[in-house]
Amino acid sequence: MHATAPVTALEPIDWTAVRRLVRASATASGWLTLGAADPILRASGIPTVPSFVATDVDSAVTAAAACASTSRLLVLKAIVPGLLHTTESGAVVLDVEPTDV
Repeated sequence: MHATAPVTALEPIDWTAVRRLVRASATASGWLTLGAADPILRASGIPTVPSFVATDVDSAVTAAAACASTSRLLVLKAIVPGLLHTTESGAVVLDVEPTDV
């Protein structure tokens, strides 16, 4: 049996602000970048978790250490130009211990 979280009321959504963010953030292909999606989700009342972009091993270790105090497990996702379906491509790794980065 799965535990159920209590349902909480959402704050009213400023749809004008959401549309403005989407229009300003969409790429030529129509897809949103990782950095653009987070503010849109938050403006829509959808909670997000902290995310970091690491461009080398040192920055990945630093980001993992920053998450270690608040998260037990991490998700690693590759950012590759033109790669739209990261999960299907094997570019997402779930349940990574912060100390394994």
